[in-house]
Amino acid sequence: MKPDDAPETGKRFDSDIFPKPTIFLPSVAEMNLHKAGTYLCLLEKFFPDVISVYWREKGGDKVLESQEGNTMKTKDTYMKLSWLTVAEDSMDKEYGCIVKHENNQRGVDQEILFPPIDKVANIINPTEAYLKTENEGQQRIVMSKVHDG
Repeated sequence: MKPDDAPETGKRFDSDIFPKPTIFLPSVAEMNLHKAGTYLCLLEKFFPDVISVYWREKGGDKVLESQEGNTMKTKDTYMKLSWLTVAEDSMDKEYGCIVKHENNQRGVDQEILFPPIDKVANIINPTEAYLKTENEGQQRIVMSKVHDG
């Protein structure tokens, strides 16, 4: 399949076919019950389907053990889910979901930063995540709410 052709329709894609991230932060219920938290990174509306996702601590080089679902076809593009579960004593750190895809903007890897979670406080206000690339500053991309209970 040619990279500029849609899988079924034969139409040509615009250049805007890089992965679009949505993040989900650990819930208070999960933190209280399991003494751990799961960070989710949903990547949508990208083409072609070849994608690589990994996690690391902000500023670190070590790739962290994480999990991911299969890349799934959604109409003319693809989606993928990746998640990182960390122990309660590591939730005060900032984590990055790193996305390698041939159509990333400016050809650089996306780093979706997940903010540290205060393990003691009840979080009810929106939390911001940022998309950061090598050649530009941070850009706000998602607002996500974590509710108590």
